Amino acid sequence: MYETSKTLIITAKVEDTGVYKCSVKSGIYSNPVRLHVISGDYLILQAPSDIIEGDSLSLRCHNWPKYKARGVKYFYKDNELSGSTDDILHIPNVNTSMSGTYKCEKYFDFFFQDKWKSAEKYIYVQDLFSAPEIKNYLNSVREGDPTTFTCNTKRNPLRGGTDLHFAFYRDGRTVRGYNVSDTYRVRSFQLEDSGKYTCEVRTVSDTVRKMSDGIYIHIHGLLTLQTPSDVIEGDNLSLRCHSEQKYETGKTIYYYKNEKTFNSTGDLYIPNVTTAASGRYHCAKYFRDIKTWIYTAVTFISVKELFPTPEIQTSPSSVQEGDEMMVTCHTTLNPLRGDTELHFAFHRDGRTVREFGISNTYRDGRTVRGYYVSDTYRVPSSQLKDSGNYTCEVRTASDTVRKMSNEINIQIYELFSPPKIKVTPSRVIEGREMTVRCDTRIKPLRGGTELHFSFYRDGRTVREYSISNTYRDGWAVYVSDTYKVTSAKLEDSGKYTCEVRTTSDTVRKDSNAFPVPVQIQELFTSPEIRVGPSLLVEEGEQVTLECVTDPKGSTNLLYTFYKDSQIVQSADRKTSYVIGKAGEENSGSYQCSVQSRDGKVIKNSTDVHILVQSPISGVSITVDKGHFVYGESLTLNCSVEKGTSPVFLWLHNEMVVDQDSKFYQLLDNGTVLYIQSLQSHHAGTYRCQVSNKLSASKPSFVVKTFQISQITEKLPPGSNVLWPVLGVLLLMVLLVIILLVVKRRKLPSLFPSLNRQQNQQISEPTFDKDRPR
Repeated sequence: MYETSKTLIITAKVEDTGVYKCSVKSGIYSNPVRLHVISGDYLILQAPSDIIEGDSLSLRCHNWPKYKARGVKYFYKDNELSGSTDDILHIPNVNTSMSGTYKCEKYFDFFFQDKWKSAEKYIYVQDLFSAPEIKNYLNSVREGDPTTFTCNTKRNPLRGGTDLHFAFYRDGRTVRGYNVSDTYRVRSFQLEDSGKYTCEVRTVSDTVRKMSDGIYIHIHGLLTLQTPSDVIEGDNLSLRCHSEQKYETGKTIYYYKNEKTFNSTGDLYIPNVTTAASGRYHCAKYFRDIKTWIYTAVTFISVKELFPTPEIQTSPSSVQEGDEMMVTCHTTLNPLRGDTELHFAFHRDGRTVREFGISNTYRDGRTVRGYYVSDTYRVPSSQLKDSGNYTCEVRTASDTVRKMSNEINIQIYELFSPPKIKVTPSRVIEGREMTVRCDTRIKPLRGGTELHFSFYRDGRTVREYSISNTYRDGWAVYVSDTYKVTSAKLEDSGKYTCEVRTTSDTVRKDSNAFPVPVQIQELFTSPEIRVGPSLLVEEGEQVTLECVTDPKGSTNLLYTFYKDSQIVQSADRKTSYVIGKAGEENSGSYQCSVQSRDGKVIKNSTDVHILVQSPISGVSITVDKGHFVYGESLTLNCSVEKGTSPVFLWLHNEMVVDQDSKFYQLLDNGTVLYIQSLQSHHAGTYRCQVSNKLSASKPSFVVKTFQISQITEKLPPGSNVLWPVLGVLLLMVLLVIILLVVKRRKLPSLFPSLNRQQNQQISEPTFDKDRPR
């Protein structure tokens, strides 16, 4: 007793598409069933997943329940099928010749179109059992030999338990009627048993019946043509003209095919045969013993197809831009070569779109779908360029057999039209609003498709992708989006384009073929700031700054002046700014700006630098030492109390001291004159001349003089110790002299007589004759 279980998909979705299997606890899986859920089609043709010859085929023309439909028709290979106007068509006892493309049509009460056809569906009617093959150990037997014929067929795994009956025929006449045995034995062949043998297989109910090809059995005793029992295209065919070794024959053998002669000295070898090699064959040898040519009976050799011409089909039947498209190529392998590896290639308009690759077979070994072999070329996102005439090609791995399908035309329908771009107003003035609009038209059936728009200027993105706006005009569905510039600038000039894409980015189109050039009309030119009388100003002078622009007809322009980025004169209609008496604080970078009355257009001038200079005063020279000694260094520093941008110049004895002089070094921008080692030639007059240039014709400078009159010799080593000692001794001598003088002045008062005597001696001096007078 069978147990069943089922699963229910309440609302089928596209993602439910796939191959389904069921299994039991033991881990045994059922045959696969493919479910294909279609979205976007109003009408589909439903059919069973597996159709076996002898079955009844039921087709259902199914539409969306919310739409009313009438007048159903069914078509097989574009030919209308009669017999039913119901939603379900029953075809009893189908056979393999009924494989092919089916579709149906209905009438709908639509406002724009009332007749719809479903997509074509390829229905493959599988063999209940393969075409039988009759086999014998040898095609030629000798008189009296026993032999056995077998009738071989393979049941479809889906109907593995089907009971079959077998019958055998010779030259069309029954030699054994139907029974369950697939074997026919002949105990002793006679000459009259020669002929063409066939077998037939049928079901018990006789709903399916198939006849095998024939094999020729020729009974004779001298010469036989030995051939393989089965020959498939691509095989190497070997024929042998066989005679008993006891007979002496000639070396030359003649083989015949449809009366065409081939001579050989051995076996006839035909490599890589095609179906064209099928025909009637026999051979002949010369028998020397009986001095005559002996010919074999004629044997018909049928070279069977390895696989038939492939068939190509597309899914879905109507393909829109962005849809996934699958082009399928299928064929059927000969059961005798069921393990042959086939390779598939696909071509469009004669050019290869997919190179040869190994096929996908709907079989697991030989247990699922017999020998039906197919491959698919998948286009994930179809584009208009994918339209064309498609063919597929099938070959063996060794390329010994190659076949091309018939051609089918595939037209990819446009999802939406190439976008068009428009700019308003046609004449755009600087500071005004500008609108760039991008429009496209979408197919009504895909009117709900969401599109995204982006905008470009000279190839650079000015607005990234955003969702579009959709509107209808009659039956047409238009989609548009806009890019707005609230205040146009000169840099907004350029060539504008737009691009439209689907949300999934499977379809993308641009307006590059028709760009729209935009030139923004200038409202006024960029200003220039002019300074009078010059950029170098003497302290106390008046300075006038003028902001100059070409208004190009514009009125009500406002002017603003800046110093060091700070406003010194706010927006006003005055075009100039005046500094009455310039001081050093007025030095700096000045700029002006011009703006429209509404402030939407503002333009700045470049900076100008004004330098207010004061005259030089308070020049002085300082030195780092009070005396000047040979070999020692000396630093002279020249400084000013006031003066803008002073420039220092040193002169020695009225000769200019250069920076590159080997006797001097100029430091700190010329303010310092450094002498590393004083020499006699350094003595003399030094002048520091300080100047600045208030104008080209009015220089200002001050000169300061310093004198080095004498440079003393440098004391010998140790002199710095001797002089202090000498000083102390000298001081002591002076003290002694002072004490003696004091004492002599006090003695006369104490000893008057002595004082008088002394005075007398002083009044009469004596002179050294050698002392100069």
